[in-house]
Amino acid sequence: MILRPLRHRLLWVASFLAFSTWLVPLPLNARSALAAWTLGSDGVLQFRTAKGAKLKAFFLGPSDGKGIRVWVDFQGELIRPRTLEGSGYVKEIRLGIPKAGTTRLVVEFDSSVSIDPQRLKLVGVAPDRWKLDFVGLNTLGLRSVREGNLIAISSVGENRSG
Repeated sequence: MILRPLRHRLLWVASFLAFSTWLVPLPLNARSALAAWTLGSDGVLQFRTAKGAKLKAFFLGPSDGKGIRVWVDFQGELIRPRTLEGSGYVKEIRLGIPKAGTTRLVVEFDSSVSIDPQRLKLVGVAPDRWKLDFVGLNTLGLRSVREGNLIAISSVGENRSG
């Protein structure tokens, strides 16, 4: 299949990975499967999720005066939707609830950015760790942005008072 130029609306599923043999249902009172994330100054987006979380990644070319957008959907709902200012060629990062039961993390790029969607790969590196490398992204001026701890380990019922 021939891809249309990025100037046209292009919705492309970058990847869908799940560790189906390790699937663990979320507790009924669970919020989002997204526990932590970081977009590093190297142009790599990393996530920590609930073990066995199902993720779906999407790509949309520039349209309506907006730059390229890449987003990842996670199971469960986010507690607090928000928008974070980007740096370098990343315009902003948004976390929201596109529909009930889903958390979405969107990275919107400056309108001058060109990314080949075929080079984007969402890779599971562990049952609760993922990465998406924005191959070819000019990282000039890109500062790390993060929420949460990518290496945190917690167990159900653990009390962290103190």
